[in-house]
Amino acid sequence: MASITTRPNGSKFITFMSPSGSPRHITLGKVPKRYAESLKVRVEDLVSAAIHSHPPSDDTCRWLTSLDDWLYNGYTFRLVGVRKENGMPRKSGVRQP
Repeated sequence: MASITTRPNGSKFITFMSPSGSPRHITLGKVPKRYAESLKVRVEDLVSAAIHSHPPSDDTCRWLTSLDDWLYNGYTFRLVGVRKENGMPRKSGVRQP
């Protein structure tokens, strides 16, 4: 499970356990609590999908495809080691034809 932490200056970050078992953090900055909670749900869904080898929910998949490459690469690579190149998802370390 993921958790939201608020720093004394008001910025927030999400802490979660990666599929490999190490703690990871995503810094959100000064965002509304509701935004942080919605992102936390997506993080939990992506981590669960990576751990159990099943696809994320349809809603999470739609959200991922709506992200630009910079955000997509930042979130998914931190979570499950997947980057987007030329508009297509690609696992790091896996050679594409």
